[in-house]
Amino acid sequence: MESKKPLDFFRLFATEELINTMVVETNRYATQEINKQRPLTRSSHFKDWKPINSEDMRQFLGVLLQTRCVKMPSLEHYWSKNSLYRVPLFSRIMPRNKFQLMLRFWHFINNEGSGHVFKIIGLLDHLNNTMGNIYCPNNNISIDESMMLWKGCLVFKQYVKNKRHK
Repeated sequence: MESKKPLDFFRLFATEELINTMVVETNRYATQEINKQRPLTRSSHFKDWKPINSEDMRQFLGVLLQTRCVKMPSLEHYWSKNSLYRVPLFSRIMPRNKFQLMLRFWHFINNEGSGHVFKIIGLLDHLNNTMGNIYCPNNNISIDESMMLWKGCLVFKQYVKNKRHK
């Protein structure tokens, strides 16, 4: 890669194919859920749903990733007008209600399968294939032994105070 910005690394994994799949499946699941709730009540937030596109999905993923960097007590606080919690970035990118609806309907595969793992198997397959294409380990790979759990027996005992995993 010529550029080594975080966005470039993210785009290696979140390809257009994956984004488009999420858009199609999120719109499909939203339609399925809204049709189950018909007729919608006046106070239902489902009435505000509008089909999304790939740009909406990119914004959603950006906001979702940013919420992991900026810690708040609850999801609503990211859009709060209170000066204690105010972070204008979130409200500039996407309205709170749209984000919450997208989070509610976010899907990776058609929901008509069975089991919970089934719902993310497409995402796992995509990430495994992408990682295999991006990086293939060779002879110059090292595993930090302090990260490996070992319960074997040794004749001598050694205590490493700064060892991460005990």
